[in-house]
Amino acid sequence: MATLSAAAKGRSPTAIVMLNMGGPSTVQETHDFLRNLFMDGDLIPLPFQRVLAPFIARRRTPQIEKQYADIGGGSPILRYTDYQGAGMCELLDELHPETAPHKHYVAFRYANPLTQETARRMKDDGVKRAIAFTQYPQYSCSTTGSSLNELFRRGRAGEMGDIHWSVIDRWGTHPGFVEAVAQNIEAALAKFEPSDRSDVVLLFSAHSLPMSVVNRGDPYVLEVSASVNAVMDRLGHLNPYRLVWQSQVGPSAWMGMQTGEAIKGDHIETLYELDIEYMKEGRELGMDIRRAESLNESPVFIRALADIATEHLRLVISASSRFYTVIRDGGGVIHPNEIVVRSPQFIDAHWKYSVRFDKDDVRVSEILDSSGNRNKFVHYALQIGLKLALECSMNAFAEVLSHGLDIAAIGDNDFYTQQVKSGEPRSTIASLSEIPPFRPLNVTLPDVQKTGMGSSAALITSIVSALLLKFGVISEKDFIKPDSRDRILAHNTAQLVHCLAQGKVGSGFDVSAAVFGSHVYTRFDPKVLTPLMGVSDDLADLARIRLQPILDPNAATPDTLSWNSKVEPFQLPPLVRLVLADVAGGSSTPSLVKKVNDWRSKNPEDGIVLLPKQQWTDIDLSNKNLVDGLLTLSALYGENVDAYEEAIQILSFLPSSQWAQACTSENTRAVTEAFIRVHQASETTRTLMRKMGESAVVHIEPPAQIELLNKSIAQAGVIGGGVPGAGGDDAIWVLVLEPKDAIETPLHRVEQVWREFQLRTVSPLLATESVAKGARIEDFHAVRGLRLAVTTEDYATKNIDKLL
Repeated sequence: MATLSAAAKGRSPTAIVMLNMGGPSTVQETHDFLRNLFMDGDLIPLPFQRVLAPFIARRRTPQIEKQYADIGGGSPILRYTDYQGAGMCELLDELHPETAPHKHYVAFRYANPLTQETARRMKDDGVKRAIAFTQYPQYSCSTTGSSLNELFRRGRAGEMGDIHWSVIDRWGTHPGFVEAVAQNIEAALAKFEPSDRSDVVLLFSAHSLPMSVVNRGDPYVLEVSASVNAVMDRLGHLNPYRLVWQSQVGPSAWMGMQTGEAIKGDHIETLYELDIEYMKEGRELGMDIRRAESLNESPVFIRALADIATEHLRLVISASSRFYTVIRDGGGVIHPNEIVVRSPQFIDAHWKYSVRFDKDDVRVSEILDSSGNRNKFVHYALQIGLKLALECSMNAFAEVLSHGLDIAAIGDNDFYTQQVKSGEPRSTIASLSEIPPFRPLNVTLPDVQKTGMGSSAALITSIVSALLLKFGVISEKDFIKPDSRDRILAHNTAQLVHCLAQGKVGSGFDVSAAVFGSHVYTRFDPKVLTPLMGVSDDLADLARIRLQPILDPNAATPDTLSWNSKVEPFQLPPLVRLVLADVAGGSSTPSLVKKVNDWRSKNPEDGIVLLPKQQWTDIDLSNKNLVDGLLTLSALYGENVDAYEEAIQILSFLPSSQWAQACTSENTRAVTEAFIRVHQASETTRTLMRKMGESAVVHIEPPAQIELLNKSIAQAGVIGGGVPGAGGDDAIWVLVLEPKDAIETPLHRVEQVWREFQLRTVSPLLATESVAKGARIEDFHAVRGLRLAVTTEDYATKNIDKLL
């Protein structure tokens, strides 16, 4: 069975192949189902299988037919799988338009539609990209393994055509799955009397496995246990519970105890055993037994399926460079209900705003005598931040504004190209470290050359967070906690401001990095911001929309979508350094993105559009491999520090092309192999990004960058590199090894390449990976150079050396 979403019909679909055991849809199909099941040596190994399997199937058919008749005349699994698949693909088209249209295919192992039938349909549909999505939440070689083996056999036989595959083989602790199960348990508990509810024993009844399978190391039992533990954590461990097992077949030993034995102290549908057999046994023993509903039409579960399929893990490494926002009362110089925003490093970079408000709305308007050009990022940050503050507390709002506000926003030197005078040597990390912080730039803001460090996201995050703290919307105590409501509210608000200022809902990783620091990032659902993205350019339409229910995780209503972005903490492995470089004469990221978007909008049906769409998931997979490799290295360091450091010493003197032949010991071999995998993943991502750029006729990694990166990565001790963000030739990044006590390091070799490079002027940046975990509150007097920059008149034109 399959359905095609309405989006982008006519293109080759991205196939989501839903693998499962299946069940006979009618009583008449029971015999064929049982024959296929007993013929599967992966599930039930039998001696003389081809003889015994048909015999057992014939013997059991009458009994099983009666049981299917008792639950309604057949298995409902196909109907519900189709329902879930259609809902999942509808969501995928919205969440992940790059790979639309999405089409789900059901591939049952023992019932129609069988895998071979589904394979033919996929070939007829011209599928080129597919995800094998097991519908068993926990992995077992007997179930998921059997389905994947059958899929492989059909592919090897040429029954599917040329398809690029990826696999989802387990998801038993995914938060969406856990939430869906927990909600159904809560609904079932609600049927008991309140006085009895806490005493109800929860029986988690899972399909059993033969002990012969368990004893050879099958992970299924452990993964089922992990699922149960996750659900009980979500439920708060308020009830006693047991994990029990059902559907034992034959006389051999199976995982127990069996569900029926647990209630009392041949394979057929779970519904029959739970709704008929076990209910009857419970009544005979004087028990009140209720079954929690299955996940059949649960919208929470369907959303979880979509999230699992579309989860694009992006590795976000936060750099140490920062924007600082200092908010002070106007001090009699600024009028009440007026705000002045300044960027002291630039000439004439200040903007004046008036604030008008009542109990329902606030309007921030730019005063026409502002000397600086209009700054949409600043204006939107003020309008959104102040509206949210007014919704939270009008009295506090009026009090703060009664004094007027002076806001100074200042960026670290790494955000701006540090010009070198003619005849002077190119910058090095050593020379840049001698430049005083917050160097006056002596140019207007439109004339500055930026380094591609994500200055707009850092600026917005800094201003928004400072405003919410100033107006008491969030507290210092809670903001410093990495996963608190206050930090999440600051993140959501900054994302909205950034999206409005850019005119689109972007990936969000740059704002997320500014708020949370280094992490593995999963993007939020763009539909969260849909009610707000259509407002007019002056934001006057915001008066009719309350922001707090949309942005505040503690104020959400049933009508608002929840923010489902995910942040998993991450840090580079020890003795690995991130190095960034500014490439002079580079491109503008917004203009580069605009070219890609224009290409996509002008060629919606062009065959060339298929290439990057198919590659998008490959890029995500490659990025995930990169993340996994880096996490593995951190784990290896924890297991054996000496072996890890020994491997670093060896690899630092060899280019990555020779790492596989390195004379490493048994102890260091695992570390070496992990570094090789990280290098390969990095290079794969580079290749895929270049191909996507070629399709869009855009240089995501331009020729000069290709040469520069190839030379850099070829140096001894360099792991990999690339262009950050959306690409272009304004910046590059490189990962290098940092051996202890080395006189010549990989970083020195890379800097030498950059100094000698002729096609562009390449300057390293001081930034490294930030270990500060995102936005933080600073002591104004403790940040070197900050007070001087904020309080010095005409700071942008001053000689910093004379000020110090």
